Amino acid sequence: MGIQAIYIYALPEDKLIKHYKTMGFHRLDPEDEQFVHQHIKPKYDEGCVFMYQLL
Repeated sequence: MGIQAIYIYALPEDKLIKHYKTMGFHRLDPEDEQFVHQHIKPKYDEGCVFMYQLL
């Protein structure tokens, strides 16, 4: 067994988003990101940006 993906909720700061991108994380397209915000993201991560990395 192993992991196939890692996901995070990053603070919406350009410098931080850029840093995560250099580490291999990606953002979803706007439509998919909206779906995550409405159905999956916990309320305590309100305002954060969903990012993922496939391994």
